[in-house]
Amino acid sequence: MSESDSESALPADVATAIEGARLVGAPTSDRDDEWSTAARAAIRIAGEVGARVVLADVSTRSWLTTPYLAGGVGADSEGLSSGEGPVGRAELELLGRQYLVTQLDEAAAVGVEAEVWLATKPGIRSLPLFLERFPDIDVLVGPPLDSPSMGQWLVGDRIDGVRSRAGGRTMIVAHPDGRLTLDHGESHG
Repeated sequence: MSESDSESALPADVATAIEGARLVGAPTSDRDDEWSTAARAAIRIAGEVGARVVLADVSTRSWLTTPYLAGGVGADSEGLSSGEGPVGRAELELLGRQYLVTQLDEAAAVGVEAEVWLATKPGIRSLPLFLERFPDIDVLVGPPLDSPSMGQWLVGDRIDGVRSRAGGRTMIVAHPDGRLTLDHGESHG
C-alpha cells in the first residue's frame, strides 16, 4: 500500500461525511482493478476515523458455485464458514485466497481491524446479502460505476443499483487515480 500525494489528505466533504463511522464496507478482488482500489480506499478511510473494515470479495461471485467449503454439500465442514459472516484467516489460506490474507495484513499494518466476506452472487445481487450480514456498515466505498463496462452493466454493477440498495449509508467513490469523492446521488438527497 503506497500512499501518493493524491491520497495524503481526505477532501473536506469526505472527511465530514465519514466522521464517526464505525464500520466501512467495500468490494475487493483478486486483481489490481477498480474493486481492489475501493478496498485500499476503505482501509484508508477506516484508518482515518478509527473504524473497522469489512471487504466483500467480488471475484468469488458465481451463478453456479459457492466460494465456501461449508455450503450444504461439504462432507467435513465443521468450523468452516458458510457465508453468514466473515471468513477467518486460516480458512482463507485453506481456500487458496492469499490475496485476501495479504489485504488483511495491509490493513493491520496501518492499525485497521479488517474482515473478509466472500460474495456469492454475480453483480449487484451480492450487495443486499453483504449489507444484511454486516448491518452495522455505515460507510460504503466503491468504484465509479456511473459509466459501467458492458460486463458490469449486464450483471447490474451500476451506480443506481448500488444507491437503491445502500439505504441511508454514506457512499464514497474511490477513483483509480486515488481521489475520493462523496457520492451525491439521488438516494442521498
